[in-house]
Amino acid sequence: MRIAALLLAAVVVVGLSSCAGMRQLRRVRYTSFRVLSFTPRGLRSADAVLAVGVRNPGPDLCVSRLEGVVKKNGKPFARVTGGDVLLRAASADVHELPCALMLEEGVSVLKLLELLGDSTFDGYRADVTFRVGPPDAPGRKVKIKNLKISDIVR
Repeated sequence: MRIAALLLAAVVVVGLSSCAGMRQLRRVRYTSFRVLSFTPRGLRSADAVLAVGVRNPGPDLCVSRLEGVVKKNGKPFARVTGGDVLLRAASADVHELPCALMLEEGVSVLKLLELLGDSTFDGYRADVTFRVGPPDAPGRKVKIKNLKISDIVR
């Protein structure tokens, strides 16, 4: 399940750090991440709390509705959802982010364990969506497709 935590962390970190294309988020940077807790929920899902470091030199921003799909060789492997994060103006903070991971139908725990021998994560990619904007506004939906997990985990 440690590998699942890494995949979960990678998808969430990409969601928080890939905002550079939006004008108000151009200078927001991801600084660190680590898994604070990882709790299996049966054989197909788990809850986690991640510590994600973010430097935000701009205005207050809210990142919400974080969702991601991790794919192995183009086929859905797991779904990830994340809680909301408020990025305070002119700050460099570590945020605790609650997340959930659920294996797709047809993916067994044994397939997840196969990852233990593959620390390169070759063939794993993620699609991520989230909303970002001022805390009192609905924000803008951001979509990031086909991210290589191996580039994030290294």
